[in-house]
Amino acid sequence: MAKKKTSVLKTLDDQVSTKQVESYRGEISWAEGRPYLVNQPIVLSENPEDALLALTRKVLDLPYHGENPALEGLTIGEATVVSMGTAAADGNERARTEIFDRLLGKPMQNVKSQSVNLSGSLNDFLDSVAEKTKVQSVEVPIEDAELVSNTDVEDL
Repeated sequence: MAKKKTSVLKTLDDQVSTKQVESYRGEISWAEGRPYLVNQPIVLSENPEDALLALTRKVLDLPYHGENPALEGLTIGEATVVSMGTAAADGNERARTEIFDRLLGKPMQNVKSQSVNLSGSLNDFLDSVAEKTKVQSVEVPIEDAELVSNTDVEDL
């Protein structure tokens, strides 16, 4: 019987060692000798819009560890706002536009619109064009009937 247990355990060990191990990050807290999952990792594929918003909030609250020593002690969010404000003050047009658009909203676009009524049929339209068009008939008397009858069409 001991051989069966050993072979079953060996088979399980082989299966476990050949399987791919997934990385799972989460905050775990221990209470009474047991681990409890406090925060689950954010899964972007389930609800991308909400997941990205939650992830962005977490990242903005992390401490800043960048190259600018003047920003040490701030969070990434605070450092970002200070950097953008400094860039705008230094003349960066894009940073200035972004700040004003966020604070005041984008400026209203002046667009003139004109409505056109396109009701009716094609016959109604053609009739109205014909009414507005002046047609004048001119009668030309034929003085020399012989000259006209002897003339080929190609000569005209």
